[in-house]
Amino acid sequence: MNEAAVKSMKPSESKPWLKYFPKESIGLDIPRCTALSYLKEANKQHPDAYALNYYGTKISFRSLYKNIDVCADAFAALGVKEDDYVSFLSVAVPECIAAIYALNKLGATANMIDPRMDSESIRRMVKESGSRILVV
Repeated sequence: MNEAAVKSMKPSESKPWLKYFPKESIGLDIPRCTALSYLKEANKQHPDAYALNYYGTKISFRSLYKNIDVCADAFAALGVKEDDYVSFLSVAVPECIAAIYALNKLGATANMIDPRMDSESIRRMVKESGSRILVV
């Protein structure tokens, strides 16, 4: 492909980020599973190892999975189901990590919103996502 054709492409088509990847990793197959099932499979040999270390609070994979299940049950009780969006206005705390995986377990999607945004942008992002629930 000539340089003019590449310049006319959108970044999603020309993939300029690939120059930062090792050549052997480009073109690898993407796992065909949920993020949660990938996490569980990749860490099944060491459930008591630390999944998260949040300012010295260490959370094992076993504890993280328990929190994910509790959170998924709570979202399901609120009526969250597959293909739903749930918005989050929060910083990256362990509870949000568990909630993201909980939504993944249900087939729903987390719409993460930076709490430093102005109120109109936050309102727009919640509305455009179609979220019925905003977690703050």
